[in-house]
Amino acid sequence: MAGDHQLRLLALDGGGVGGTSTGGLIAIMLGRLRMTVDECINAYTTLSDRVFEKKHHRFNIKGNLQGRFDAAELERAVKRILVERGLDEETLLLEDSPEAPCKVFVCATSKETKDTVCLTSYLSPRGRRHLLESTTIWQACRATSAATSFFDPIAIGPFGEEFVDGARGKQSGLRSLQWAWAEVPSVNWHPVRDDVLGITSTLKELATETEKTAQKFQRDKRSLDREGHYYRFNVDCGLEDVRLQESAKKKEIAAATTSYVASQAVFQQMTACANSLAARELDLDYGEYKTPFSLQGVPVSKQFVPRPLDTAEIEQSLLPRPGTRHTGRRIFVLHGLGGIGKTQLAVDFARRHQAVFSSVFWLDGRSEDRLRQSIAGCAGRIPSHQLSTGNKYPVARGGTDLDDAVTYVLEWLARPDNTDWLLCFDNVDLDFERGGVAGAYDIQRYLPGDHGSVLVTTRLLKLAQLGDSKRLTKVDQDQAKAIFTSWYGQQLVITKSSTELLELLDGLPLALAQAASYLRETGLGTSSYLRLYKQQWDHLMSADAEPVLPQTVDGQHNVGTTWTISFKAIEARNQKATNLLRLWAFIGNKDLRHDLLQLGVNGNEDAPATWPAWLNDLACNEVMLLEAVRLLLRYSMIETQESMPGSYAMHPVAHR
Repeated sequence: MAGDHQLRLLALDGGGVGGTSTGGLIAIMLGRLRMTVDECINAYTTLSDRVFEKKHHRFNIKGNLQGRFDAAELERAVKRILVERGLDEETLLLEDSPEAPCKVFVCATSKETKDTVCLTSYLSPRGRRHLLESTTIWQACRATSAATSFFDPIAIGPFGEEFVDGARGKQSGLRSLQWAWAEVPSVNWHPVRDDVLGITSTLKELATETEKTAQKFQRDKRSLDREGHYYRFNVDCGLEDVRLQESAKKKEIAAATTSYVASQAVFQQMTACANSLAARELDLDYGEYKTPFSLQGVPVSKQFVPRPLDTAEIEQSLLPRPGTRHTGRRIFVLHGLGGIGKTQLAVDFARRHQAVFSSVFWLDGRSEDRLRQSIAGCAGRIPSHQLSTGNKYPVARGGTDLDDAVTYVLEWLARPDNTDWLLCFDNVDLDFERGGVAGAYDIQRYLPGDHGSVLVTTRLLKLAQLGDSKRLTKVDQDQAKAIFTSWYGQQLVITKSSTELLELLDGLPLALAQAASYLRETGLGTSSYLRLYKQQWDHLMSADAEPVLPQTVDGQHNVGTTWTISFKAIEARNQKATNLLRLWAFIGNKDLRHDLLQLGVNGNEDAPATWPAWLNDLACNEVMLLEAVRLLLRYSMIETQESMPGSYAMHPVAHR
């Protein structure tokens, strides 16, 4: 960091920064020259103003395409920056110090072989030593920027090898990273002719390849996305008409970029990225309180599709800030409809950030007995030298006294200097209020001390008051398609029937997974499943149907099972609310309001005689209706409609 706390981009965890073409210039400025971001912006702006002024004729006397801009001016501009940074004009790209804080690489393409070559500031097993020991910073900048349509090629190294723009072979920054990681082979490009038709054809390929590469990378490297190691930011509109040479359009570039960054989705994704980076900078020496991370027995889905905006809210609440320690307890409650993805989102958070916490304990919250068994099971992961020598020792190592084991673990977590743990209470769905039902409990009895981080998943709206909270709602269209494709095992072809099916499932993750798995196992097409869904929904989704999703520890592997639990809990508390749910299935899933029921009574003289007593009661007594609705809201079976106060809606899958 600079003395005045300006932002610098340096390597984290032995990583680095790289790029191609103009991205390569920026990588060198940030990583090799140690510029702050503001310094880099100013230097690049000045460079572009100078370099992109003078335009050559596009063709030489032989009719071949030549660089439009003066390569010598680019060389002078880079050397000027080096001198301003206190360096010699001929400074090598290779770092003198083996402990350099940031590794840098830029890509260029060999004109002779068409191979992509990474020019690096560090020793690399795949590097070309003769280039490593001779390539200067300004030569690397020229080589990675030598797009045939902008700058002439450059010859570097002891053998005078000619290089052109790195974007030819590595048109996406992701390809560059893949090369540096040696995880995938280089792109096989055919030789490019120097004539107009050859260059035009190549540029057309490059224009479409970047987005395809990004999409393929995200599919192939889904684990990087899932674990919080991959974020991609790309201004998606406003820059379509701004070309590389149009440096005068800085205000258009700034406006489009500011608008992109200010959008809620991008802001939250950037927050998630910053939180992920900050977490790796923390002092993670937890000493004696560090326990091994394990999700054994936890319902983990390999097909999980990241939900970055939702994850960012959990991170904002629960992740510690760099240079600080937890003060007080932090609680985040994920609540929502059964099947909406609460458990898998919590699992994803725990996996992404397990290194940030001294301990991560996953607790089965479906009943008090299951919860206590889970807590007791954590005793075996506590360091053995911290175990008591009395009767609690056998409990911690598989003894039979459950109460002692629970007490021991909670006391260990409550120790004043053991503050950096995370407890995940999953599926706390039984309401203990007014006696509750068998197995219900007060979760606050199991919150140790006044510190630590707690993540709760529940259908019970009232638990949101425990701390920060979020009502998890349906996923968007892109995520819905990604979830479906993940479970389907192949690309979903967008047809009229597949589009209608996705609309009917309306972003409910469990229903999407169940439908896709059914198609995969039966070989049915989307049109056939759509017909069955409309005609035989009860059998497809029922709790008694043959499961198509993998068995998980909570046993809730289909929509019917998960909602039956909520329905039975409601039925035990309020028969009128149960009857209202049943009636709701025969009318529209939206806009249920008291005034509509009241209108039905007032406008129909026979209503008191023909309507069932419970419905008459709800229509004539608004408070009674609100009590029924309140219970349905409490179990997340319905939701309020923000656009119309006093109106309620049910998810279309639940409505069927």
